Formats: sequence, structure tokens, C-alpha cells
Amino acid sequence: MRDPLPKKAPAFLDIVIKLIGKGSKDI
Repeated sequence: MRDPLPKKAPAFLDIVIKLIGKGSKDI
């Protein structure tokens, strides 16, 4: 489900991307 978020939470998206990049093993 990839929806074009209208600049709602860029910081949140950045965090999610970082977590995915790290393998989300810090969660």
C-alpha cells in the first residue's frame, strides 16, 4: 500500500526508511 502522502509526516517516513534500511532490528 504505497500512497502519495501530501507532506504529512516526512520525519516519520524518514524514520521508517531508516528502520527498514537497518532491518528494523532496533525495534
